[in-house]
Amino acid sequence: MGRCRPTGNLLLHFFVIFCISSLVFPQTKLSEDEFENQLIKAAADKRQDLVVTLVESHRLFVKPFVDKTITASIKMELRSEKQKAQQKLKIATNVASIFEKIFGEKSLNTAVSYLSLWSNEQKLEKLLADSLYTLGTKLRAKRTQRDSALTCYRQALDIYRDIGDERGEGTTLSGMGFTHWLKNEPELALSNFKDALEISERVDDIQLVGNSLNYVGSVYWYFFKDYIEAINYLARAESVRNEIGDTVNLGKTVERMAFCYWDMGQLDQALGYYDNSIKVHEKLGDENRVARALYNSGIILKDLG
Repeated sequence: MGRCRPTGNLLLHFFVIFCISSLVFPQTKLSEDEFENQLIKAAADKRQDLVVTLVESHRLFVKPFVDKTITASIKMELRSEKQKAQQKLKIATNVASIFEKIFGEKSLNTAVSYLSLWSNEQKLEKLLADSLYTLGTKLRAKRTQRDSALTCYRQALDIYRDIGDERGEGTTLSGMGFTHWLKNEPELALSNFKDALEISERVDDIQLVGNSLNYVGSVYWYFFKDYIEAINYLARAESVRNEIGDTVNLGKTVERMAFCYWDMGQLDQALGYYDNSIKVHEKLGDENRVARALYNSGIILKDLG
């Protein structure tokens, strides 16, 4: 019996379906800029089906897009460009609603809801706090500027708290924690990271939850050598990052888990996590981390005989 071969009409039918689906549904992952451009165009063309597909297939790009769109809306409103501001806000509201329906995460709808509560003066304060946060993040990269970075973060934190922006508060506390880490101040870093974790859970910002869990676990591992607590938090971070498809940060978490188990003398578990690290970083094309995981795996295998 010969193999079934499609007829000419059937081939044409498949070709038409493929072309239509290619127009409706993205076939490959987009860059963040491509995602933003396609999402704006889909919204302008009132292509709700395409907006849904883009949001569903690019979860990690949605939060920065909504935040950026909200900021643009605020700036337009303060310049008395009310129609443009409303158009931007409508896009942000729609995308945030779709995001919650697909992923069950409320943080972006919370961000949109702030705008209906704030006066123009508070919106101006929001922009100032965002600028201070951005400056603090830039300054912390320089060893001599880290105290200045913390000053910027504290000023931003005060403003976020004053206007009731818990999302901004959580992100800023995380930035402060990382700066204290760089300054070799583990107690302050741990306190900031735990506060950021509590707030991120409250506002349902799942990506920040994963980041905060990873940071808390890392402080316990690196500074306090409390490997049980470290693994507790890192394992939760691993679960969150798997859930949301945060592959880049997942690679960092599994690598840190491997270090913890190695330091505890549990070499089989460490080897397993290095194997995971190799797979993740090969997928990402991060040759340096792949090489490091292979090297460390070799040392462990030698120790195991």
